Amino acid sequence: MAGMRIYGGLGLMAMGGALLAPSAQAERGVVIDSAAGQAYVFDTGSNQVVSTISAVTPGASENDCAITEDNQKAYVTDVGGIATLLLDSATTGDTIRLPYTPIELTLTPDSRYLLSSGAGVNDPLTVFATANGMMTSRLVVPPGGPYYAYGGVKWTDVCDDGTTVIGGFSDGYADHSSLYRFSLSPTGQIRSTAAAGARVGYGGNGYCAAGGGTAVVMASYSGFGATRVDTMTVVPYQQRFSAGGFVESGALAADGKTVFLRTTSDIEAWGFNPVTGVLAAEASWVRPTTTTGDPYTDYEGPEVLAISKETGKLYFGDGGALKVMNPDGSLDAAIPTGAGRLTGVCLAK
Repeated sequence: MAGMRIYGGLGLMAMGGALLAPSAQAERGVVIDSAAGQAYVFDTGSNQVVSTISAVTPGASENDCAITEDNQKAYVTDVGGIATLLLDSATTGDTIRLPYTPIELTLTPDSRYLLSSGAGVNDPLTVFATANGMMTSRLVVPPGGPYYAYGGVKWTDVCDDGTTVIGGFSDGYADHSSLYRFSLSPTGQIRSTAAAGARVGYGGNGYCAAGGGTAVVMASYSGFGATRVDTMTVVPYQQRFSAGGFVESGALAADGKTVFLRTTSDIEAWGFNPVTGVLAAEASWVRPTTTTGDPYTDYEGPEVLAISKETGKLYFGDGGALKVMNPDGSLDAAIPTGAGRLTGVCLAK
């Protein structure tokens, strides 16, 4: 078909047979259509899809993604590995092969290292150098507390100092999670430094706040809470429940003072103090989404909400469209795609 080229056994289809040029100084993001195995590359300046890459195994998993700080490269989870997307040329690069299927990807702030975790009980937390795709270290984490027969870290986030990593278990049951703190050396060596007790981490995804002193951790069901990174303890009385729906993932404003949630039925904004970990008593605003998600597959691993570090705007899949929302909750744009449902979205952090 016109516009199709094959790279390393994977196809690339440029929109309309030619790549659309991104806007000057705009960010580029990626949103995944897992059912079709497509990655839509979008431009935040024009709010358009600029290319479509056949990136991953169709229908195999819900896909997470991460984009380097220079907006040149994206990584996407795939069956038995991590696909590399070269955004300038809209082609696929080398695949990082793994003996497990990853569910979570996290880049360090300087994009030197990529961290991955898997769903299996013995899957390691693995670190790769982005310069050459080589593994620098791996760590198998034992079960997190007396409630679990499960091991392995299911999600991670790297704090803005670049050396502190938080990660959590989640075995698919409400509150069945615990939280770990890791150190990451300048040579990419990962080490476990502290663990929190059972039912501290809550669930599906977590995010370091600006300054790295606190983190917001999403629940596997409807709640979320604040945690001290230094002591690995929950900030007292700071567990909250979303206004509606299961919490799937979230994002923090650049100053750390607002937590945005993507639940299975809405987008929400909550006030947050990144120094003390105190959350607002109720949401600042709630905006319903057109389609609802599946809490049993969507809450863990893949990020389904991304925030622009340049504009503070939110990007999330809503059915087959990529919606763009202003920080005040007003809808800015809807970017159409060829997907029936979008399952993961990312921008450079």
